[in-house]
Amino acid sequence: MAIDSIPAAALTAMLNQWNTNLQREFKIKERLAFQLRMDAISTFSRAQMSGPSTSPTSTDFGRITSQSSATNRWLQIQGRIRF
Repeated sequence: MAIDSIPAAALTAMLNQWNTNLQREFKIKERLAFQLRMDAISTFSRAQMSGPSTSPTSTDFGRITSQSSATNRWLQIQGRIRF
């Protein structure tokens, strides 16, 4: 197997993306509750690097020259009434 036939995705490190969730439930009455929830996708908003160049004839062989299109930080707030 030639080196330039190895997919770049196989050479990249594992995606370093942290997702978090906070949730709180407020009892209003015995059978009535309000639930508040916040989700944070890519909490630390770290840069994700693409795979290295795998073409042995390239001057950038083995170098990582770009970032992947990873998700930027994204927040979502939800409210729910349970009865």
